Amino acid sequence: RYTCDVSSRENVEELAKKIQSEVGDVNILINNAGILCCRPFLQQTANQIEQVVQVNLMGKHIHIQTHTQLERPVLLTMKLY
Repeated sequence: RYTCDVSSRENVEELAKKIQSEVGDVNILINNAGILCCRPFLQQTANQIEQVVQVNLMGKHIHIQTHTQLERPVLLTMKLY
């Protein structure tokens, strides 16, 4: 079982290298991390909002960047509606 702080680029990069050395290339990456602050938006502190953005948005970005740097480049497509 592998765990890390998805909001920390250093943690993600260290774990990615460890997994690659122990398991090999990663063919599928599922990032299912997310947090939620359960109170009205205007009652949230700036720190709480920053933490949500760091985990829920930047965590995805860090994972994709790290994966593409360690593995062969992958084609990522996104549809915006």
